[in-house]
Amino acid sequence: MTGSPETQEMGTQQTQAGRLNPRQRASLSIRLRHLERNLDEIDELLGGDREGLLYRAVTRLSDDRRTAIRETVDLLRTEIPTVAAKFDLEVEEKCGEWAIVAMLSSAWVSLDETWSKKLGRFGPADPALEGELDPHIERIIEHVLLVQKLASNNHEGGHDACLQSKK
Repeated sequence: MTGSPETQEMGTQQTQAGRLNPRQRASLSIRLRHLERNLDEIDELLGGDREGLLYRAVTRLSDDRRTAIRETVDLLRTEIPTVAAKFDLEVEEKCGEWAIVAMLSSAWVSLDETWSKKLGRFGPADPALEGELDPHIERIIEHVLLVQKLASNNHEGGHDACLQSKK
């Protein structure tokens, strides 16, 4: 093959990318994206304990094991772009607004199961819960719906802005 090393390398990449049909390329892309997201989560967990009011994520690893995991995660992170370039994998642009709306839709459905009358499925519910718990659930759901509305009515173009950025 003649030409510069860059031209030869591009030709090799095109040949290797051509070894995957579109569905195979999509499958590989999806799985590597999933791995990349998991690596982000691992980085967060290795960075220290995470704590909310009602949850705690604790990682109890020795410093040596943390270091070994970080080094291996770094190796994985160098391999992903190599494979992506070699097989011409596409970058997925995730629309943050849609993700927020989707997460909170799931939260709303889950929260809807916490009304005092619905908690009766888990045993007799104290009648006082309707006045004590339900107002809190109502406010929480109202705020969830407000965040959904704010995310879906993006002042920079709403959901259409996400669609347009993909073109």
